[in-house]
Amino acid sequence: MTDEDIVIEVTKPEEENETLEIEEYPDEEKLETDLEEADIEILTEPDDSVEEERQSKENQKKKGFKVTDRRFWRKDKNKDGSGDDDEVVDNEDYSPKKPTYVEQLEKKLEEKDVLLQKYISAYKDAEKEFEKSRNRLRKSMSEEVDREKGKLFSALLEIIDNFELSLKVEVNENSYQAFVQGVDMIYQQLIGKLAQLGAERFDGNGENFDPNFFEGLMVEKVDSQDNDNKIMEVFRCGFKYKDKVIRPAQVKVGKFQG
Repeated sequence: MTDEDIVIEVTKPEEENETLEIEEYPDEEKLETDLEEADIEILTEPDDSVEEERQSKENQKKKGFKVTDRRFWRKDKNKDGSGDDDEVVDNEDYSPKKPTYVEQLEKKLEEKDVLLQKYISAYKDAEKEFEKSRNRLRKSMSEEVDREKGKLFSALLEIIDNFELSLKVEVNENSYQAFVQGVDMIYQQLIGKLAQLGAERFDGNGENFDPNFFEGLMVEKVDSQDNDNKIMEVFRCGFKYKDKVIRPAQVKVGKFQG
């Protein structure tokens, strides 16, 4: 095939694509006429420069992409405005830059998060220490109550011994009075021990009736107005501990009806 021979690619509208190789066709005008009559489209080979440009663009797309950074805070830009604004960034290594105030906010957020974690840790430590202190206080209070109970029991043991001795005594007409005096002494000893422990006995006989200290069981009619609302009789004495009533006294109250 000579230099004047033409190789073309043709497409027939109603058939599959075919490549026809024409070895000899010296008359180009006649070739064009014949091709037009045959309704065949001529696809010319692309120019080398166009092909190179297309290939360059494809390579550029594979490698990365082109960006233009026009931010005024860009660090690598010269003060006089010079410098390359355009740069090709590799897709894999690309790390977008952030504005300075965004970086500052992120840094402050990290600092606040560290401070928050520190406060949370301190709170948990304080909570644990408070729980330990509360348990120690409960244990201390329980031990103190047990010690006070022990003191109370110890104070009553002597009185119990005296009661046991009195029960062993044979009582007759001659020793009855001495026995009664002995029991009364034990009773007074018990009242004295309770007073030492802070428990005070009261009956309120002849005093005005006070519902905070007395429990009225009966009402008795009186002829004198002076005895109105007065305690006429005590059925059971009361006790109080450090001005707090432990048990109210049961009494009979006078009522004047005029």
